[in-house]
Amino acid sequence: MAGNFSATCAGNISIVGTASGRLEGNLVPLAVAGTATYAGAISCEFTLSGTGVIENNDTLTIPYSGTICGTAVSGTETLRRPSPASTPEPPPPPPPASGDPLFGCGGIADKQQLVECIWDHIRPTDHITAFEVTKRVAWALRGEGAGLLIKNGGENIAAWQGQLFSASRIVYPNGHLFKVIYDAGPGGANGPSWQDEGIDVSLQSRYLPAMDPNLP
Repeated sequence: MAGNFSATCAGNISIVGTASGRLEGNLVPLAVAGTATYAGAISCEFTLSGTGVIENNDTLTIPYSGTICGTAVSGTETLRRPSPASTPEPPPPPPPASGDPLFGCGGIADKQQLVECIWDHIRPTDHITAFEVTKRVAWALRGEGAGLLIKNGGENIAAWQGQLFSASRIVYPNGHLFKVIYDAGPGGANGPSWQDEGIDVSLQSRYLPAMDPNLP
């Protein structure tokens, strides 16, 4: 390596010079020469040389000797690589369009990922909030016929639009049933899933087409 350098020391001492060196294993023989000018008026020459030792990827220790203004000097200087700047956190994803009940998840083709995307915006803790995921998954898949499962008795029932629904399952017109929230209910995991529970033709009469989740 070789190059020119300049610096200002103690506020009023200007230094200009040249430096050169060569990497030899973990050793770096160096030579530095230049001129120091005090207060813009008094100048003197300096020469320094030494063999630096690479201690690690971040530290170079340089014993040196030479002359400054005709006076012999020696010492040891330790150079350290500046700490790398921390990697900034990626910006958060843009918010979904105002009023989008699917939080921008509607275009996800993979069913499990679709459920997880919607779930991540709601993080349900009981059957009521679990149904907030379920009705949105049904709405996202309405183009292929997905709907809500009417459920007038039993556990994990959510009331909406004058009906009682399963809080954790969606159903298709042919009775094909899918669980989108596992272990639903207060104290449960209320986790995202896409579990195919098969076709039960008796469920056809309990199928209701998906409704806009923005409805009160």
